[in-house]
Amino acid sequence: MSDQSDKPAGQYEFTPSENEVVRELAGTMTVTGLVLIALAIVAILYAGVFIAGSRQDPTPLVVTAFCAPMVIAGFGLRSAAELLQKIVATEGQDMTHLMSALREFRRVFSLQRTGFALALVVAVAGVLVQAAH
Repeated sequence: MSDQSDKPAGQYEFTPSENEVVRELAGTMTVTGLVLIALAIVAILYAGVFIAGSRQDPTPLVVTAFCAPMVIAGFGLRSAAELLQKIVATEGQDMTHLMSALREFRRVFSLQRTGFALALVVAVAGVLVQAAH
């Protein structure tokens, strides 16, 4: 363990108990990301079966539109989890790694916001198409 004088100015080193919280969060985020990706892929494949069989029902397209942001979130959570894990694995760079993880969260949630907004448009269009039939 290095002493405070070895750390770059402005860096904070998390305590072992704080590192444990970060480690557990990173692990949970990794598993959650994998589950989101898997669920979204299964839903997209399931919807694909219906798209191939019936072009008049917009429901599968709506399901697919809502699953795309889930895939983005899954990969983003895994990426941010890797950055958080660096907090635990390194010394003297905790704030740098934390800020990188926060930037990744911002990027992912911005993409998700846009994805869900587009999915909402697709859902409304699907309702309108279904109502027209």
